[in-house]
Amino acid sequence: MPNLVFRFATVRGQNIHWFLRRNCSLTPAQMGWLYASLCVVSLGIATFFWFRGR
Repeated sequence: MPNLVFRFATVRGQNIHWFLRRNCSLTPAQMGWLYASLCVVSLGIATFFWFRGR
């Protein structure tokens, strides 16, 4: 059987060699800042409704 080449792996006999790499334009630090900003916005909205409910 010839060597088969897939998008993320190469098959050689009974072995599969995986080629995994990051495919994202954002860095982990940028993702952290995005998550933190979403948390702040969510807490701001919750605080607004908490004060309105008093």
